[in-house]
Amino acid sequence: MRRSLAVHALRTVVVIAGCVVVYFTMLPPAHTSVISWELAKFRGYEQTSNAAPTDPVFFEIDADLHTDNQNDFTAVSLGGAPGSPLNLTTDDGGFSWDFTQEFLTQAAMDAALPDNSIYTFDATTTLGVIREEITTGPGFDPIIPHFIGTIYDQLQGMDPDEDFELMWNPPPALSGTALFIDDLLLDVEVLDTFLAPGITSFTIPGGTLQADREYGVLIEFPVITNDVRDSFLTGEGIAVHGNSTQINFIPTFLPEPSSMLLGVSGLMAMLFIRRAH
Repeated sequence: MRRSLAVHALRTVVVIAGCVVVYFTMLPPAHTSVISWELAKFRGYEQTSNAAPTDPVFFEIDADLHTDNQNDFTAVSLGGAPGSPLNLTTDDGGFSWDFTQEFLTQAAMDAALPDNSIYTFDATTTLGVIREEITTGPGFDPIIPHFIGTIYDQLQGMDPDEDFELMWNPPPALSGTALFIDDLLLDVEVLDTFLAPGITSFTIPGGTLQADREYGVLIEFPVITNDVRDSFLTGEGIAVHGNSTQINFIPTFLPEPSSMLLGVSGLMAMLFIRRAH
């Protein structure tokens, strides 16, 4: 559960950045520039019935910085937080830098990254340091995502060969909905999409999932609490607070009615033969 939420907390930041970042080319190509920087706080809930969850089980902060040139930076750090600087790392050769930390409680997360505070991304180059700032904003929106009606019950044993409509409560006015489905056995993502504000349903196409395999479906309401441009208009920084909720379920293979009739007919024939002898 927590691993799935952690993966999608980071993925949501990337999705949001892809939706809101506008690329400008006012500077010469050789000039070092930051395309986007994001600072996010996430809370995760687990829905274990048709009722909405009430207590979060997962807390995480994510800091990310992206550039259009993998050779731009030799180091990136986050300043302004208690215990800073926090060093970001890269696993794609230098295009993206990130820092992630999980917490047991929201109090611990808020102590590590207080709201309504100014933080700095310091990106080191051969010519010096580029600094970008972001303020985290006021905190989490009170609206917690949850699947409505009897969606939880319907998911348990749903037919993977049939279309299935997911439905959830309306997100905050300024938030869209990020939706992910993971194969929990293979630890791989099966589906991900970002839906515009106001959309409260999504149909899983028949054939997307397999029977007798455990999946996790997660919806997240990421609210952008701050959105800034840098002084050269070459990039954009955002602060995000995101609430997410996940349901785990196992689809079940349902035999065709004709196959069931054949099975019953065969059983009756066997009983008839036994009685005849």
